[in-house]
Amino acid sequence: MGKKSSKKQMIAVSALTFFLGMMPLFFTIPSKNYVNFIILVKGKENMTWNDFSRFPHSDIGSGQYVFEYPLVGGSHLYLAGTELESKPDYIYIIDRDGTKIDIR
Repeated sequence: MGKKSSKKQMIAVSALTFFLGMMPLFFTIPSKNYVNFIILVKGKENMTWNDFSRFPHSDIGSGQYVFEYPLVGGSHLYLAGTELESKPDYIYIIDRDGTKIDIR
């Protein structure tokens, strides 16, 4: 093997190590892309609390459930409703600049 093959292998191993190190981030903090993926696969009306159950959140509701999920990039996803057994009544994102994006 020449120097070029060895260099390519080193780059490949470095890239793989980097991506494997970043994987926990993608499984612990959702992104807008994840939200869009769920919408694409299930549709807005079929999104449930369970679609986000693996992610850490804060229950900030009083009188109803309001789950706040930090998103990659500083935005926050909110799911709100009166029962966890039913679909959320409201789903929306608040961007870092305060812009509200209604999903449902």
